[in-house]
Amino acid sequence: MYDVIVVGCGPAGALALQRCSELGLKVIGIEKYRMPRYKPCAGVLYPRVLEDFEIPREAVASELLGVRIVAPSGKTATVSFYEAGAVVYRDLFDYLLTLKAIRLGARVMDGVGVNSIKVDGDRCLLRLEDNTTVEGKFIIACDGVYSTISKLLNKSWSREDLAATIQAVVNIPIEDRGRIGKYFEAYYNSERTPGGWTWVVERGKDVLVGLGYPLKHVGNLGELKYKIDGFLKNRFRRCQVLRYESYMIPISGPRQNLIINDRVILAGDAGGFVRSDTGEGIYYAMYSGLIAAESVGEHIENGKQIGEIYYDKMRDYGLNQLYLTSEFRSVLTSNSEIEKYVDKVKMLSST
Repeated sequence: MYDVIVVGCGPAGALALQRCSELGLKVIGIEKYRMPRYKPCAGVLYPRVLEDFEIPREAVASELLGVRIVAPSGKTATVSFYEAGAVVYRDLFDYLLTLKAIRLGARVMDGVGVNSIKVDGDRCLLRLEDNTTVEGKFIIACDGVYSTISKLLNKSWSREDLAATIQAVVNIPIEDRGRIGKYFEAYYNSERTPGGWTWVVERGKDVLVGLGYPLKHVGNLGELKYKIDGFLKNRFRRCQVLRYESYMIPISGPRQNLIINDRVILAGDAGGFVRSDTGEGIYYAMYSGLIAAESVGEHIENGKQIGEIYYDKMRDYGLNQLYLTSEFRSVLTSNSEIEKYVDKVKMLSST
């Protein structure tokens, strides 16, 4: 029997695997897809990620110098970082983080999903798609917004909790790339993306352009493509769309109940660790996976209630701020409030 079964090997799962291994816990990771697997994501890492974690440099596509926030009027506030962040290729990034966990002693099974879950007393049983069974004392569910574990336990996200997003991978002329200048551009406009945002960021040889806003405001998913095509036409003189990709993200902040049946811990997107104003989730996912592992370790060591440990660590590591950023969504539904917000950021960034 394993001490911990980690489901999903994204940033949250990889960090959970690493920390469990460092703590001497017997741990296995279950990943539905063969790794390295493709993951649609802007892959933006603010400097704090590079400060707090050991990031595989092979996965870095571009450096990131700051954030440029654009109001509906075109007014801009630029926040430059004190040191560079990064934009990463998520397939390679996740894979290398997971390889590190394996080197530390974790076992990983990839290319196989979970069919069923049973929590029985002090153990959890997972039956996989290949009909094998994995048994553990605890499960850390890091399997994303479409979490199979959450679904099997009747804890899937509701429509009100999700934002629909679409991202275009594009080629643009060199002169237009210069206008981006290795900044993450965030455009807020309550008419185009009510409660959401549009982004532009360089990633190696291509540029990522995306938009997302609460699913409750989306009439049909086809309108997302219509809106992003209109934005591309206005933002760039010429561009070639290589492909479109779409996905959902949770935007309500961390779940109120992150512990299920005292044995299953939700982390990463499965737990709602995403900023509602930018869609940033990698930093919070990594910390949520790390503290989930630490919570299991401390519970096994001293018997303290695992939920109490987890929520205390959320506060200690600053993850509680995600509840506050979800309140910012009300600003994103009013262009006049967005203008005030950009004015405030502009003033603060110039002092």
